[in-house]
Amino acid sequence: MSNVIEQYLHALNEYEEVSPNDRSLPNPYNFRSLELDPKVTEDDWKKASKPWKERPFAEETDVKQSFLGSKRNTAKAWVIIDGRRRVGIVGSQTFWGFPIKAPQGHGNLVFVTWVRGKKYAARGIMKMLNLPFFDQGPKAYFRIEIYKENKASIATAKLLKASPGRHNGSIVFGLRPPYWWNGDKILKY
Repeated sequence: MSNVIEQYLHALNEYEEVSPNDRSLPNPYNFRSLELDPKVTEDDWKKASKPWKERPFAEETDVKQSFLGSKRNTAKAWVIIDGRRRVGIVGSQTFWGFPIKAPQGHGNLVFVTWVRGKKYAARGIMKMLNLPFFDQGPKAYFRIEIYKENKASIATAKLLKASPGRHNGSIVFGLRPPYWWNGDKILKY
């Protein structure tokens, strides 16, 4: 395991403005090795449906509806790809009526993976928030609302170092700004 991390730290030297010694970067998660595909297929939604329904929460059971909401919504979703393997879906919804690319950088983050044990949800969010689509400024704020018994999703929010707060039967985690950003410069993705 340490050899893999060392190889990754060495690979980070290839990126401008990123130091492998910068402890604020999530080197062990290696989110830069993932790809995100904006073309989420019906087959992807079907694969995501089973782990989504296994989560204990009282709201939407339709994974596609939960991610994308109404047609007027500006929600976006991406398939997480590791190598050639499609492993999960990450997305961002509007938050308090702001569009995702608003100057405030608001967005509600959603995620589900059907391959376990590789931290794909956390890594996928790290990759997603580094896309030029997202506001990288100091006012950026993203949230993750998780039903309080959904332990897997709470673990993902903690990996992202999101700050918890309470809201009815949920825990609302906030990211402001994410710790893996290099100041407010977009890292190469």
